Amino acid sequence: MRPTRALFASSRWSATLAWLHATAMALPSVLLVLVACSPASPFHASIALKPVPPPPSVTKIPVTVGIYYAPAFRTYEHTWRQDGTTFHLNVGNASMRLLTACVAALAERTLVVARRPPLRAVPPVAAVIEAEITTFNLMYTAIRAQASVTYRFTLYSSEGAALGSWTVTGAGASLPFAYITPGYGPRDAATNAMEDAAKTFSSGFHEVPEVQGWLQQVTS
Repeated sequence: MRPTRALFASSRWSATLAWLHATAMALPSVLLVLVACSPASPFHASIALKPVPPPPSVTKIPVTVGIYYAPAFRTYEHTWRQDGTTFHLNVGNASMRLLTACVAALAERTLVVARRPPLRAVPPVAAVIEAEITTFNLMYTAIRAQASVTYRFTLYSSEGAALGSWTVTGAGASLPFAYITPGYGPRDAATNAMEDAAKTFSSGFHEVPEVQGWLQQVTS
């Protein structure tokens, strides 16, 4: 009887170990589902942007240029839900940092102003560029995420007259299967789209007809 009892105990212990192993293997997945489905812990994906260099052949404008962002621009967020979690992408704040750096690379001095001209700025500005986010689109599949962003820029004289307006669009995608980690695929796609738009803004700034007319006035 002893060998039979020992064999039964051994079999029961083996079954217990197998159950514990299966439970331990499944636990991370269970925790992931619980965290993902929790509405109380939204995911805020911060955007890390690389500086966009100006075109190598462009000479800086020898004046102070102001740039204005309305409150709606500064606080613009793109929100979406994935696997039960709400994600927030700080498009406005990241765009403000990126575009301010672009303008600083094009002009000798740059000043972020609190409102549209006319204004009393120190130092005085030769013009003000207002930036707006007109559209931001995010599409994602099980393989990759894609994003596009369109900015509208309006050039104002120091007296407040609108000299011209134009739009710039950028597009970007995440690496394949980056979307497997929730939030990071859309973040990478948005980052690439914003950087693409910033490069287009920097390289095409001097080609905008209204900008060319203003440059002739301030550099003559």
